[in-house]
Amino acid sequence: MPSLSKNPSPKGIAFLKFTWHLKKEILELCEPPEIINLSLTSKRCKRIVRSCQRSSYTIDITMDHDFKIFVFDRRKPTSSLTWLLVRNLTVNAKLWDSSVFGVMDMNKIMGCVQEAECLKIGVEIINKEMINLMQKVSCTKRFHSAAANTMGSKFNGILQCSDRILTNNFQWFDPARFQDLCCQSMCLLKTRITTRNVEDLIIKWRNSEEKMGEGVRNIKFFDVHVYGGVQNFDFTKVGAQPPGRVQRPNEYLEFNVKYDFTTAFDITHQDGTLASLTAVEGLDHVRFIVWDQ
Repeated sequence: MPSLSKNPSPKGIAFLKFTWHLKKEILELCEPPEIINLSLTSKRCKRIVRSCQRSSYTIDITMDHDFKIFVFDRRKPTSSLTWLLVRNLTVNAKLWDSSVFGVMDMNKIMGCVQEAECLKIGVEIINKEMINLMQKVSCTKRFHSAAANTMGSKFNGILQCSDRILTNNFQWFDPARFQDLCCQSMCLLKTRITTRNVEDLIIKWRNSEEKMGEGVRNIKFFDVHVYGGVQNFDFTKVGAQPPGRVQRPNEYLEFNVKYDFTTAFDITHQDGTLASLTAVEGLDHVRFIVWDQ
């Protein structure tokens, strides 16, 4: 595979001499492989391509016998081989090996991917390379990680997903940042999150003056595995009341699972919004649901 690092001199790029409108018309006619070749030619070309980007793409990174990156344009499902701002970034490689392309080339490729609405990681292990990927690519809506193990690497950033976070192993996430998660629905397994971290988030939700759907008030549901067990969870501290004092639903369906809140404690926000909270001993899970008004 030829190296992407061997780029032609920017002086020989006639494209840069065209007017803005002509550049835009040319990019409208380009296929994805042609766009990426142009975007990797120079920093100036990269800025022009980004400013004229027509739509988002789906990227699928996988590894069979060879390392491959496939990118699918919604308008042309068979298109491949381009790296731009994306809608869905799916990583299925068992090993993220940047040496296949060379460090410089992989930095150029991933430098083109700064934001993804959906980031899906299908690898078996969250290693340092996966952490670097998550810190480089801002996931704005949905994050899904099927990895069951980590290699001790720690994520120092903030997950800014607004819609959904689903992970099989969340030990790479800093538990002190748990109260900064403002995602609508979360299912977090194998975490380092403690009962105190969960209590702090619920107190922050109860006292928040933000409008529904903003900041911590965007949280609708979470199911969190608690490190160290839930036997010491303090329902009084978070302002929860025993069940039976208000009328509300007893079940909630999320992540294709029906959660039972029949015996859950209830919490009322200062604006009257009702939520329920339960600690499941044995499983060491804390579950929280904000009911529709």
